Amino acid sequence: MIRLAWIALSVLVPSIAAASPGDSPADPPAGAPYDVPAPPADPPADPPVGPDASPAEASGSPGQSVPLGQPLEALGPVSLGRNFEREAVPIALHLNVGIEANGAPNVASAILRTHVGISWALGRGRVRPMIGGGATFGYGALSVGDPRALDGTVAIGYLDYGPEAQIGLRFVDGGAVDMRVFASFAYLSTDLDDRLMLDAVGGVGGTRGMRAMLGLNWADRQAQAAAPDHTGKGGDADWLIMLLPQQVELGWIRSAGSDRVGITLSYGI
Repeated sequence: MIRLAWIALSVLVPSIAAASPGDSPADPPAGAPYDVPAPPADPPADPPVGPDASPAEASGSPGQSVPLGQPLEALGPVSLGRNFEREAVPIALHLNVGIEANGAPNVASAILRTHVGISWALGRGRVRPMIGGGATFGYGALSVGDPRALDGTVAIGYLDYGPEAQIGLRFVDGGAVDMRVFASFAYLSTDLDDRLMLDAVGGVGGTRGMRAMLGLNWADRQAQAAAPDHTGKGGDADWLIMLLPQQVELGWIRSAGSDRVGITLSYGI
């Protein structure tokens, strides 16, 4: 009987030991608690943003929001369009060429008018006062009534030139060229056809003159239409704008012995 019990134990004990969970490398030791997966860790909180932080640090990565209590200054500079305060150039060059037509009773003139000069915008903001200076040059002809001529008029060669001063307003929008309105005054030296020395014409003469004008230059609009990144929203109107003169002046000129009023249409900045 004892011998049978010993044989049974020698067979059962190895079998039980082989089936024990503690011998399996994949199972925990016998009597140990089961491992329960830990909950996923919360994402790290955004670092505090100081007043000196860059806009990229303030805005965070995509999908993250800025805390409600964050001060607005921490978001960095906010762009509201073209930064005209930063991009505006106070000094501007002016160069334009056009046709000037003036008239008065019994006299008229057609002149090729050229301006060159610079201006300085004062202060800050979108609308700035400006002062400028330069020179003007005109070459053309006077048409004067003369009963001795076959058609009742005579053409006289005409040349004027002199310094010019401008005051006005510049409408700054951040580009290299800005729209401006201005008043100009020029002191002119006048040269007339040398034939007048031999055959004078009544009412024509003198070597000094002056010119006063009110003007508008809108070359900025043409520059926008011609820009490489222009969206073309204006369509055909952009081509029309590029063909029109960029500057118009209305005013008065006294030279060659007469006072005349007229208009100047020019191309240029």
